[in-house]
Amino acid sequence: MKHSGASLDGASPLEPATQCDQPTTIRDGTWYAHLLGYQRKATISGRPMPKQATMLRTGAPASIEHAEGRTIVTMPIGLRSDLDEVIAIRFG
Repeated sequence: MKHSGASLDGASPLEPATQCDQPTTIRDGTWYAHLLGYQRKATISGRPMPKQATMLRTGAPASIEHAEGRTIVTMPIGLRSDLDEVIAIRFG
């Protein structure tokens, strides 16, 4: 909880959930994609390209690919832990 508290404390679930293929919460305009198990990426639909994507646990940047109305945010190889990971996604 220490590294991902911002994604939960005061956050709301993404509505509609169809905009991201991973469980996602929102707080103060930032989206938090919760990568459960061994997921390494989240696919977002119907949004502009994010300005920034950052791993909450490490602060490392996540890669952003955007094409044809879809964005794929991927965590860096080698940073996956045994814990669920969270990527903070900022659009503006």
